[in-house]
Amino acid sequence: MLTLPAVIPVVNRRQPQPIPGVLYLVCLLGLLLIAAPALTDDRHYKAEMHQSAWYTQRDAEFCELSHPIPLYGLARFRHTPDQALAFELSAHDAVTAPGFAAISTEHAQWMHVPGGDDITQVSLQPGDTPIRLNHALSLRLLLELEGGMQPTFRYRDWGNAHELIAVQLSNVNFARAMHAFRQCVSLLEDNDATAIARIEVRFALDSAALETHARRQLDRMAESVAADPGVSRVVVTGHADSSGAEDYNLSLSEQRARSVLEYLSGRGVDESLLEVVALGESSASNRHRVPAAQRHVLVEILR
Repeated sequence: MLTLPAVIPVVNRRQPQPIPGVLYLVCLLGLLLIAAPALTDDRHYKAEMHQSAWYTQRDAEFCELSHPIPLYGLARFRHTPDQALAFELSAHDAVTAPGFAAISTEHAQWMHVPGGDDITQVSLQPGDTPIRLNHALSLRLLLELEGGMQPTFRYRDWGNAHELIAVQLSNVNFARAMHAFRQCVSLLEDNDATAIARIEVRFALDSAALETHARRQLDRMAESVAADPGVSRVVVTGHADSSGAEDYNLSLSEQRARSVLEYLSGRGVDESLLEVVALGESSASNRHRVPAAQRHVLVEILR
């Protein structure tokens, strides 16, 4: 009878005994697996049960469902009349190189239920919003959350390729916020231009240039002002993130506000109604947001 080395697990007696050459290969494979980098998560970002929160924001131009992820950033679903449903994952620390992220769904750990599904692989983009998903994938994530699953994104750290980062969306406290989000979307789709009273125009990093979506927002705002003789003021408030010097950010927030003012004026809004306010990075309501959301101009119609 063949005597097995102590380091090799005892083979079930019902199975045929491997020949010595196979034993050698098994030992070698075991050593290689031990020495190889583990495929487990090196850094796992998620909101624990006591931290998990979902927020619904309603605006004349969009509905937003957001989920803060401690130490990482913000997950956000957004529905607009022209762009339908989209998803963004924003990070406090900007991604510096392109790559790929794998998306899967998992049961919550506290459920002690194995299993899950691999969904797809998407591009990882440089910047503080590394992941953007189209309507179909965004809807899939919402349905997974409604079904009690937790969508998870995994990608290699852009600073250290040997580390695997996992970012997970918690389904705790999701249901009520999702109900409010559905109601918001229903109202948004029935919304008329004359009902617009408040919009948020976002800007790229270190920029005061209006993007295409921002111009469409402001076009509808101008139509709303023209259709409402009761408008007394249109307040345009500029904001910036905290990535630069405070004086610079104050100046940049004013440039953003003036870009909006000039656009509205060019669309027929009486300049005597327009009021510019620049807050830079100082707004208390702006501090809890990720940088991508801090860079904006708030436009409000006062009657």
